[in-house]
Amino acid sequence: MTENRVAIYLRLSKEDIDKKDFSESIQNQRRMLLQKVQEEGWSIFDIYIDEDYSGIDRERPAFLRMLKDCEQGKIDIVLCKSQSRFSRDLEIIEQYIHNKFKEWNVRFISLIDHADTSVEENKKSRQINALMNEWYLEDSSMNIRKTLRNKKEAGLFTGSFAPFGYQKKDKNHLEIDPIASKYVQQIYALYVKGYGYSKIKQYLNHQQVPTPSQYKKEIGSKYYGPSTGNSWSEKTIADILKNEVYIGSVVQGKYRKISYKNKKVISLKKKDWIVVPHQHKPIISLPIWNEVQKRIHQKIRIQSKTGKIHELSKKIYCQKCGQSFEKNSSGRTSYSYLVCRDRRNHWQHCDNRASIRLDVIESLVLKEFLKFYHQFADEQLLLQYENQYSIEQNLLCKQACERLENDYHQKERTLKKLYEDYIHQELDDEVFQNLKKSYVKELEQIKNTLTSMKKEKMPFSFRKRKPMISLKVAKSFIQRIQIGNMEHGKRVVIIEWIF
Repeated sequence: MTENRVAIYLRLSKEDIDKKDFSESIQNQRRMLLQKVQEEGWSIFDIYIDEDYSGIDRERPAFLRMLKDCEQGKIDIVLCKSQSRFSRDLEIIEQYIHNKFKEWNVRFISLIDHADTSVEENKKSRQINALMNEWYLEDSSMNIRKTLRNKKEAGLFTGSFAPFGYQKKDKNHLEIDPIASKYVQQIYALYVKGYGYSKIKQYLNHQQVPTPSQYKKEIGSKYYGPSTGNSWSEKTIADILKNEVYIGSVVQGKYRKISYKNKKVISLKKKDWIVVPHQHKPIISLPIWNEVQKRIHQKIRIQSKTGKIHELSKKIYCQKCGQSFEKNSSGRTSYSYLVCRDRRNHWQHCDNRASIRLDVIESLVLKEFLKFYHQFADEQLLLQYENQYSIEQNLLCKQACERLENDYHQKERTLKKLYEDYIHQELDDEVFQNLKKSYVKELEQIKNTLTSMKKEKMPFSFRKRKPMISLKVAKSFIQRIQIGNMEHGKRVVIIEWIF
């Protein structure tokens, strides 16, 4: 008679970590199961142990190794202390204990709840057991989520690691890290000075400033979160510039798992985040924060010299991935080049990588628009579009002036507050002088731009009888411009007109 080969499976649940018998839990299971094997005269093929794993986890390493050995015919019996040690997932119980194990000729036995697949009448009790185990896990998960949410709403920090610039004062509170906070202040100062994400990244990498994950490892933190690598990225800088933690708020609840059974994490809308202000000392003063947020959220970028928006702004997109085309700020030539926005993602989603000159697109738009212009049979329809465009442009011009005036007054107030911070020694001399110089220069530029814009006449007169071929007019007839790859030696440019 062939001796039964037994797989002993032992699991220590995450929820058992705080129990007093934590260190003996695995040993207790082992002792109980070994005694059963000895009584039955079976032979042990292997002992599989998963410590600190939830019963809902489908990726337990020893569990997966045992299933593979079962499939390969190496095991006759799987022995556990209870069915819940094997899994608390109803779907897994059905998939393996009631289906695959039969297919592989494997018997499942659990001692405490008397599960045994060799007893056919035992199946319903196993299924009820599985259902109750899953309910237990669902209730536990719900209670944990409620407890965590209550802590977050009370302003208690529940993260495993403090945000860059802070360190954990105790389990649920933050205090300023004297070293990392200087790096955060430097990032904000550079952005206020006019540096973009790319230039800040280059500056930090050149100065060999450690990234958040690097810094955590340098100070001995057992950091296991998302790594920012050895080089700064634009995304990391953007996240720091948008994080309200630096003005004293605790910001949590940005993400959540789909369910207790699904580890996939989804991002929540900002309105659903849990933000509790004034919970710790800020690293960034409120005037600087407001100035940074205003610049980040400015929907329309106004050119600093002319104060005007380019006519094709928000009209040019990638044919391959659908993202917008943006200026490639290499600064190597006198021409302006556009490139797919996926460049920021290191080309993870798009292969349309070549840049294209802006003046080439402008010429093509004017050339194509001239053809369509003469095809309009109804001149009144054309005048209708031109009328509407004129009204829109006048309104945009007025709105641009108002934005610039508001911007001017905001910068004046910020400069005054910075001076007050400097007097009270909340800003060091070098940072203050740099910010002051930058603000004074910007105020002068805004003043000159406003003077120039207010002297300008209407964008155009639509009553002219000669053809009005210009980007200003053409823009109102353009739905979308798509830039594709090279085909037959020419770049694909598709202009979608509204007529």
